Amino acid sequence: MFLKESSVINRAGKRVTYLHLVESLWDPKRHHSTHQFIYSFGKVTELNREKMLALASNILRYLNEGSEALGVESEILWSRSFGGVYVVKSLLKKLGVADVLSSQLRRRKYSSAVGDAIVAMVANRLLEPLSKLAVEEWVREAIFFPESERLELQHFYRGLDFLEDSKDAIEDELFWKTRTLFNRKVDIIFYDTTSTYVEGAGDGELLEYGYSRDRRDDRKQIIVGLVTDRDGLPVCSSVFPGSTMDMKTVGAMLRRVKRFDFERCIFVCDRGMVSEENLSAIEEAKYEYLVGVKLRGFREVRDKVLCSRGRFRKVDDSLEIKEVMLGGRRYIICRNPEEAERDRSLREEIVTKLEEELSASQLSRKQECAILNHPVKKRFVRRLQSGGLVLNKRRIEQESRYDGKYVLLTTDRALEAEELAFQYKHLFAVERAFRTLKSRINLRPLYHWTDNRIKAHVSLCVLAYFLQRYAELKTGTSWDVIRRQMNRIVATKISLKNGVVIKRNRLSDFQKTLLNQLDMEEPPLILGG
Repeated sequence: MFLKESSVINRAGKRVTYLHLVESLWDPKRHHSTHQFIYSFGKVTELNREKMLALASNILRYLNEGSEALGVESEILWSRSFGGVYVVKSLLKKLGVADVLSSQLRRRKYSSAVGDAIVAMVANRLLEPLSKLAVEEWVREAIFFPESERLELQHFYRGLDFLEDSKDAIEDELFWKTRTLFNRKVDIIFYDTTSTYVEGAGDGELLEYGYSRDRRDDRKQIIVGLVTDRDGLPVCSSVFPGSTMDMKTVGAMLRRVKRFDFERCIFVCDRGMVSEENLSAIEEAKYEYLVGVKLRGFREVRDKVLCSRGRFRKVDDSLEIKEVMLGGRRYIICRNPEEAERDRSLREEIVTKLEEELSASQLSRKQECAILNHPVKKRFVRRLQSGGLVLNKRRIEQESRYDGKYVLLTTDRALEAEELAFQYKHLFAVERAFRTLKSRINLRPLYHWTDNRIKAHVSLCVLAYFLQRYAELKTGTSWDVIRRQMNRIVATKISLKNGVVIKRNRLSDFQKTLLNQLDMEEPPLILGG
């Protein structure tokens, strides 16, 4: 059997050529061979060459033939993931981080291997987070990273120290670069904190016991403060001792933010950071502010703002708002009708159970303590002169004013109340960043015990998150999908008769689209030899 082309003239008078699989058979009557058509591959101009190559490979595999059957002496030496690290390296270059690192390396007379180690650690955080000890093996055996041949463990630890020393320069470059790339003004920033614990005793001054968001009160921890823009891109970060109250971090973070040239800026934070001292500090920094305030902790809010007259106006199904001006301050009361109904139902359920407990002829000391130590029940009881506990009906009625509500305080007079309420909800962008840092980029747990290495680890993770969030914004695709698609681009080292070659596989249409959305060229087909 063999392949044969045959031509015909179609109705339009044009010659069309087809490719067929034919077999030559002997015709005893005619005493000559004839061709029998076995299969038609269609028009030569429309051949699916990939399917034909796949068919040829399947035939050879079925016959247990290897490369020798094709007349080529070759052997695959290794195949490693390449696309993910290619994207990370390209992003670092595009966003100016690579230039900052190169400049700082030359100025401080560090070897270029230190810069390569930083690139490798950032890529590892984004693709397969491992300990610094394991990263050395990962870059040599799991990915195609040519620079790995000159990397040693010392370069990774020196890279951490160098990264922390260059942190401000990198933050500045990323801020201005993204401001230009996205053609926008950063006019609103969001600030929040989280904690992360350390494994081991540790001797750094930052490591202290404190309130743990990770529910690991048995571990020393640090506090991480992060400022992001409205899209969730980090602006800057700081590390504080593990026992630091959120309220005490605002002043230090304002000093870090001050170096950025905001034309007009609204500083947004939640109620746990609000104090008169912090509000004054924000105003002294010449920023507007939009903050949540405690409903029960601020007397002005509890006794005057929430009791103010006026109707709520509906924004959407989950938000109703009412503005209150009091003492020159602008308050915005926000109410979620569904949350209000849940709060009411939960309170009634608790009060019903409390009535049953109090109806007992005599409460034991243990039962009284259980009620008085309960975070909610204790609000709804009062003690009689006789010493017994009864329902505090006046307090129960007052509690209804808080159902489904939160109150915002702002110095801004330009934006509508609806816009400010929506912007406050963007605080979730910082919370999302913390969730990603902890669960995907492995900010926690910490295995570094000196202050500088701890700060460097946080800076490394924040830089990795910046690249991730930037890629998501540019492509409109989650990082999980981007990483999965890019990791399928592999580099394969092949030994041929006349030498070796490192070649990547063919890109899918989706991979090409992602690279195009990231403004990246397709990696070369031949990566080395």
